[in-house]
Amino acid sequence: MVSTTAVPPPRRVQALDALRGIAILMMVLSGVVPATYPAWMHHAQCPPPTLKFNAGIPGITWVDLVFPFFVFSMGAAIPLALGRRMDKGEPWWKLGWGVIQRFLLLGLFAIYIEHIRPFGIGAPEVWQTWARALIAFAALLAILVRPPKGWSRPICVALRIAGWTVAAWLMYTVRRGDGTGFDPHNSDIIIMILANVVLGVSLVWGLSRANPLMRVGFMAVLMAVRLASGAPGFVQTIWAWSPEQFLYMHHLFFTQGPWLFHQGYTSMLMVAIPGTLIGDLFVTWMRAPQGPAGVTEWSRGRWWAIAGVSFALVPVLLGGLFTRHVVEVASVAAVICVAVRYLVARPALPAERLIHDVAAWGAFWLILGLLFEPYEGGIKKDPATMSYYFVSAGLACFTLIAFSIVMDVIGKPGALRLLADNGQNPMIAYAGLSNLVQPLLFIVGLKPLIDRGCETTNGMFLLGVMEVVMVALTVSGFTRAKIFLRT
Repeated sequence: MVSTTAVPPPRRVQALDALRGIAILMMVLSGVVPATYPAWMHHAQCPPPTLKFNAGIPGITWVDLVFPFFVFSMGAAIPLALGRRMDKGEPWWKLGWGVIQRFLLLGLFAIYIEHIRPFGIGAPEVWQTWARALIAFAALLAILVRPPKGWSRPICVALRIAGWTVAAWLMYTVRRGDGTGFDPHNSDIIIMILANVVLGVSLVWGLSRANPLMRVGFMAVLMAVRLASGAPGFVQTIWAWSPEQFLYMHHLFFTQGPWLFHQGYTSMLMVAIPGTLIGDLFVTWMRAPQGPAGVTEWSRGRWWAIAGVSFALVPVLLGGLFTRHVVEVASVAAVICVAVRYLVARPALPAERLIHDVAAWGAFWLILGLLFEPYEGGIKKDPATMSYYFVSAGLACFTLIAFSIVMDVIGKPGALRLLADNGQNPMIAYAGLSNLVQPLLFIVGLKPLIDRGCETTNGMFLLGVMEVVMVALTVSGFTRAKIFLRT
């Protein structure tokens, strides 16, 4: 037996925060990639230099992977968050109302963030545009902040009222670049999908907490509905149904839907539900006795080998699927999965069983996704294919294995601390570039100078990277100060 000192089970699964953090930061980074950069730096279906969408192009890039990674980590967090509240005996109606609140907050956040981006509400060279964007960010914090302990209730209530008042004024007075004002149909599609997914995955997990197989069965039903929705019939009618549209038709709602709830957005449950299965494994690991001093049967070298081989799957799969060497990359992926299976064989202690089980699920989803690859014209993010869902879930599992080993088993949390800090505060990171960092740089007079010094393509990208790093450091500061958004 080889002793490997590991940190005790954390109150939060640090690796899950890191996975969410890298997803949100890479999502922000993808928005600053110049159009002249190579195709693998953009969405596979939006090739340079025009970035015009072409649904006929198969393949995925790292840009296509960051959103499902975020959805997967959100699904994995459901058993930890809701399970903890269930264990405390919280009544079902209160849990349900909390889920609905989260859905509504995310939905309103999606509409709000789309209306306050500086490049959509005015000329970027005018300081009033940036000041308005900064005020909008402050209002967002006031509305959604989860106040640190010690803040008095009157201060919290005053902040909420002030935030909602300023946000309402901003939405009433907004004038977008095309001359239009506030429109609830204009929303950030990424956040709106998250709102719909969090509602669906919370319901699915709550009904099947003690029966994970039931969740897999629900995925089969969802797959059938999704595939059948393309053909005329009752399934297509159900899939297109919208509560806002129903209420509007009966004169009970002020605008046509859908703008908040859309059945089609719930397709990403095909990624979120596998995340809940992994979340269940982490709950089991956290509850298990860890043994004296975190002793494990596996050597430190073995742990590092598992982490390295698992993480290597991401560039291997992305490269092969993007260049369309599907058979070759599937063969290599199979070999890597076998290697991981060999390395995680015969688990004895909780950390070993956790990695063994996550690897088994990861291999299953990955192989399933590769078998689906020829279907629907090859793997694509837009329109999303079955292969895309399952390959993304499999790669998320293996990335989480690598992060878990580094942070929670070997005990090197500092290596990924910045990512974990951002993963705990993802909505600040998402809005932080356009509504915090860039406005501050402009108001203090630095942005025009920096922009002039970065007029080349490479300079523009370098500037974008620097700004994303500034966002990451800023969000880390919020997190360490215990200031979180409640989404």
